[in-house]
Amino acid sequence: MRVRELLNPAAPSDRSAQERTFAILAPSLDQLQSVFVQAERSATSSGNLRDRHTKVIKIAELLARELYYASGAFDQRDPSSPSPPRGDPARFCTLALPLLQGLSAIHHPAITQHIVQIADHLAPVQPKRLLMLAAAAVTSDTMYARELMGLDAALHLIMHYAADYRGLMLDDPECTAAIRGLLESFVRLGWDKAIGLAEDLDELFT
Repeated sequence: MRVRELLNPAAPSDRSAQERTFAILAPSLDQLQSVFVQAERSATSSGNLRDRHTKVIKIAELLARELYYASGAFDQRDPSSPSPPRGDPARFCTLALPLLQGLSAIHHPAITQHIVQIADHLAPVQPKRLLMLAAAAVTSDTMYARELMGLDAALHLIMHYAADYRGLMLDDPECTAAIRGLLESFVRLGWDKAIGLAEDLDELFT
C-alpha cells in the first residue's frame, strides 16, 4: 500500500494504520521545520547546511504531494478518470491539518501550491480553518505570488469561498482579513486577474 493510501484509506479497518502513519510523520516534520528555519535564519550558512536545506524542501514537497493526492484534490482535475476510493474527508482533514500547518512554515511554491489546493478541496469540512491555513501559507511564501500556478490556484480558492461561503467572508473579520491578505499578495505584483477580482470583492465587502 502506498503512503497516500495509508493517509486516507477507504476501509474503516485501515483506520488504525492511518493513525499510525500520521503519528510517524509528525516528528519527522518537526525535524524538517527545524533545519529549514535554521538555514533561513543563517546569513552565512555552510555548504552542509545548504545541502540539508535543499533536502528538507524536497522531502517536504514529497509529503505535501502525498497529502494532496490522498485528499482527493487531484481527482477534481481530471473527472474523466476513475477516482480511487477515499476515506472520510472530515477524519482525513482532522489528521492532516497539523501536518499542513507544519508544511506551511516551509516556504516553497510547490509546497504552498499543494496546501492551497488541499484547502480549496476540503473547504466544506472546515472552511474557516482551511482558509486561514491557505492565507497564512501564501502570505508567508514570498515567491509563491510570482507563479502563474499560484495565481490560478489562489483565485480559484477565493472565488470558491465567495460563491459558497459568502457569509463567512462577510461576517467573520478574520476571514475577511485572510481573503484580503491572500489577494493582496498577487495585487502587489500587478497581476491583472487579481486586481480585477479585488475590485469585484471591494463591491461585495462595501
